Amino acid sequence: MRSANWILAAALLIGGVSFARQESETDLLKAIMDQHLNAINTAQSEAIARHHLPGHSEFGVTGDKLGISGTYEEQFVRNEGIFAGGFTFDWHNKDLRVQLFDNTALVTGYVVGITTAPDGTVSEINNRRTTVLVKVDGMWKEIHVHNSKLTETE
Repeated sequence: MRSANWILAAALLIGGVSFARQESETDLLKAIMDQHLNAINTAQSEAIARHHLPGHSEFGVTGDKLGISGTYEEQFVRNEGIFAGGFTFDWHNKDLRVQLFDNTALVTGYVVGITTAPDGTVSEINNRRTTVLVKVDGMWKEIHVHNSKLTETE
């Protein structure tokens, strides 16, 4: 009977540690996603480029074919061009949900806010977003994202 109690206690302890680790990793991934949008909102081209793996793929809200990013340097130059062109962003994550699978994470949720074009035109953003991140050398990096307009309103 005592050995059964010890086995039960050990199982609960190990399970609790595993759950706590997953919860902290979930919080970390949500923070990474928030940091990414903050980098976009504050024109931090380097942080945006470093969030992605080279060759990262994207389905954008326009419905265009799959886009493939280039090297870190190519992503940095592209981002610098967007900001130098006068675009500004005020985007925020909403209702993020994280699913973990070893070194892969699936983050779903919404991106809401506004984009302001160089001519002052303001576009409201209300998108569904699914992001796939992989852990490389201990760091979570985005490898794919799928954005689509949310057609329902709350």
